Amino acid sequence: SLKVNPMMRTLACLLVLLLLFVMPASAQDDPVVLPSVETVESPGDGATDAVVLLHPTNLDLSLILGSDDNIGLAVYNFDGTQRQLLEVGSVKYIDVRYNFPLGARRISLISAAMEDQPLVDVFAVDLDTGEVEPIGAVETGVAVASACLYRSPLTDTYYVFASDDDGYVEQYALDG
Repeated sequence: SLKVNPMMRTLACLLVLLLLFVMPASAQDDPVVLPSVETVESPGDGATDAVVLLHPTNLDLSLILGSDDNIGLAVYNFDGTQRQLLEVGSVKYIDVRYNFPLGARRISLISAAMEDQPLVDVFAVDLDTGEVEPIGAVETGVAVASACLYRSPLTDTYYVFASDDDGYVEQYALDG
């Protein structure tokens, strides 16, 4: 005769109950998440690559940043209204890092890669006004297919990483 450990039997029963009562019976039971706020319609080919920039002291002043295909970087308030459109060309792969040392002050830093070009544009955010302004660009050796920012917790150095379609990755230290 086969002896079953009572603990294993209990665990098996709990697993069956979990599968029966927690897992949805069908895809029709999947929850639907609806937006509470939407941005205004994009004036270009479409908004992509959304990033949220959180204001450090007042979340109502936080911003939504997105690339507007073939036009540039769009900046939205949290209520969805567009506050700024920087017409810099087709950008992708937007990223944000906080507390970048620019001269004597610390800023919120945004990067946006120029689509299929060897260039990553860099922007600063004035947290008092919410205005975004270009402050420079990183010329890369690759037609950028992907890009991101990174801050080393050991050295407090900020970097731009850019890669091409073949997976070649370049790293650039940012100096403010």
